[in-house]
Amino acid sequence: MKYFPLLYENKEAWLLSKTKKITLIGMSGLGKTFISHILHIKHGWLHYSVDFRIGSNYLHESIFETCEETNISLKKSRFSIKDLSLLSKYLGKPGNPSANGLDFSEYMKRQKEHRAAEISSMLDIPDYINTHLKAPKTNFVCDTSGSLCEIVDPQDPKDPILSRIAEQTLIILIKETDSEMNKLKDRFKKEPKPMYYKEDFLKKTWKDFCIQKNISGNQVDPDEFSLYGFEKLISHRRPIYDLIAKKWGIEIPFTEISKVKSASDLNKLIYQFLPDTKG
Repeated sequence: MKYFPLLYENKEAWLLSKTKKITLIGMSGLGKTFISHILHIKHGWLHYSVDFRIGSNYLHESIFETCEETNISLKKSRFSIKDLSLLSKYLGKPGNPSANGLDFSEYMKRQKEHRAAEISSMLDIPDYINTHLKAPKTNFVCDTSGSLCEIVDPQDPKDPILSRIAEQTLIILIKETDSEMNKLKDRFKKEPKPMYYKEDFLKKTWKDFCIQKNISGNQVDPDEFSLYGFEKLISHRRPIYDLIAKKWGIEIPFTEISKVKSASDLNKLIYQFLPDTKG
């Protein structure tokens, strides 16, 4: 049973609707941004990037202060919806300072800032839709952060974030396969990137890593910890995302989403995975 009625309660409702409003959720690297760009660039959908909102509206000053402190060229590294790398650089990785690692207390501070910014960015969605969704843009796609599952409680029927976005949009989980998760792991091994962790989970993961390696925090290799944390994180996140889809939206397999090349393709795919009848 859904905690909130689907915005498009069945196939017919989706087919007849003149305005399509969707929120794409799921693990990082499964194509949320890729699909959103297709819809925005090729078909004129209004695109709301949560990561861009985080960096441009809430962490803008912190990001650019860090750029100045670390002598990163702002001209060469301009923050944009097409290049969110400065947000990742700001989050950073904890560990040995000689390997560009952050002190763990500073890392925790930035994690908390990211959490607050992501929550605010998600809560902004209804007002953003009401303000910006107007002709010629009559369709909307929200491209969420991979860490959405860390700031919601899918088992709470009154969750403030999920209830707001379910009221305004159709929540769609891009459901990964085990094979795809292994590919994501391999990709991460080649280029470990900063991640957001829930505080209790991060503290335990950090402590366990240091104990296993028998080293202090300032001896930690940032990339090695990032890989260790990523593998723990994806096992933690997968069941949460499954529950969000079960209680608040629908899920579409990555194997199907990856074939989408146009809005028409996506519309047909969503139609296929919506219920036949109400309820």
